Formats: sequence, C-alpha cells, structure tokens
Amino acid sequence: MLCFVAVRITQTRTEKRNLFGQKQHELREEREIGVGENSGPSHKDNHSKSVTDFVDVIKVARAQFIQLQTRCIEESRSNPLPSTIQDALKLVTIPFFHVIGGRIRFYLLTQLNGDVYGMWGWSAERLPTKDTDVADVALLCKSFLIHRNLLNRAGHLSERAIMKAKLSQMSPWN
Repeated sequence: MLCFVAVRITQTRTEKRNLFGQKQHELREEREIGVGENSGPSHKDNHSKSVTDFVDVIKVARAQFIQLQTRCIEESRSNPLPSTIQDALKLVTIPFFHVIGGRIRFYLLTQLNGDVYGMWGWSAERLPTKDTDVADVALLCKSFLIHRNLLNRAGHLSERAIMKAKLSQMSPWN
C-alpha cells in the first residue's frame, strides 16, 4: 500500500494587480515529487511483502524521473536532450521513504547514466513507541524536515530543467 505518490500537478489561480491597477489572473502549476510506503509489521511472513513493496517504491520513483525526462523532451522537441538539459536532470534526485515495522528509512534515487539509477539510504530512524522516546521523536522530526527540504529541492530543480528545455526550443542554435 503506497502512502502517497506525489506526481500530482495542482493548478492554482491567483489574482494580481499590474502597475496600472488592472487585475491579472495568473495560473501557477506546482509539481510534487517523491514517494512513501508503509509495509506494515516486520514479521517473518511479511518479509517478502516488504521486499516487493520496496521494489515498487523504487519503480515509482524511477517512473517519476522518467516522466520528468519525457516532459523535458516534449518541451525541447529534441531527442536526445541537449547537454545543458541533461546536466540539469543529473542534479534532480527523487526522495522517498519506506516504513517497515518500527523503523523508517529515507532514500534518494538519482539517474547515474542512461537507464542506470543509483540509490542512497541517507537515514534510518526508529519510530517512537512510548512517551519517553523524546530523542527518537527529535531525530525523526529532523529526518522528516530534511526529507521535506529534499522534496522542495527536487521540485525546484525539476522546474529548472523544464524551463531550460523550453528555452532550448526557442534557441536559434538548435
């Protein structure tokens, strides 16, 4: 069961006034990126489920990256992508987490080269079970704050890659 799959585009309409006081409507798209999974308790009979869930989470994170790459190809109208866009895509890492039993593990997925992806487990924390687990709560909060910052960074860098793809289409040197 996937906790959340954040490949969702939300559109918000804001209203601004220009220098002359006229109303202008602006449509803003926000991209969410990242994935989370709760595999349940870590009993023996649940072991294979947690492994297959973990593989599914990796596949979803990879699909998010492929979707971003496809969007850049559509915007730039060139396949293979120019090197500037490929370099921008190399900076994008997809953060995700996996909960098994009483532990939560945080990971980053990045494209190394072509169809080769790398994964880095940057944190593993115990889930608090008692009121006295203040240290565990503090560490877990810190990890989730870092995870949120990684999500924001991934969203910002993916938007930057898409913008570079749009600009490369208009470039006279293509």
